Amino acid sequence: VDDEPEFYFPDVWRGKPKNAKQGSSGVLEDQEQWGIDMQETVYPVLQMYHAAIDDGMAPEQARMILPQNMMTSWYWTGSLMFFHRVFRQRTDSHAQLETQEVALQIGNICAKLFPVSWKALGEKQ
Repeated sequence: VDDEPEFYFPDVWRGKPKNAKQGSSGVLEDQEQWGIDMQETVYPVLQMYHAAIDDGMAPEQARMILPQNMMTSWYWTGSLMFFHRVFRQRTDSHAQLETQEVALQIGNICAKLFPVSWKALGEKQ
């Protein structure tokens, strides 16, 4: 609750796909400007958040003003089969790139912790 908010800024700003509801295509032309604009939007809101906290506002209400690119941490439980299913579905080329990155991290962690079982689950495909 008391951690300093962190924000995610992508290295590449992608374009909207032409014929799909989800996903992305290519990169936007004005990469540098989008990065600058995003930071110029996020950091004043962060200052407002701190001002609300300093004024005694409840943190759960102050967090309502923070943008969607705020990083988060969570604890996740599940079976190895569940994690493999998430890995398999979310590493599909049609999944959002950021979702694919999380799924690859899941795969790397599970492969390291459970190498024999993880390999066996992969062979069932």
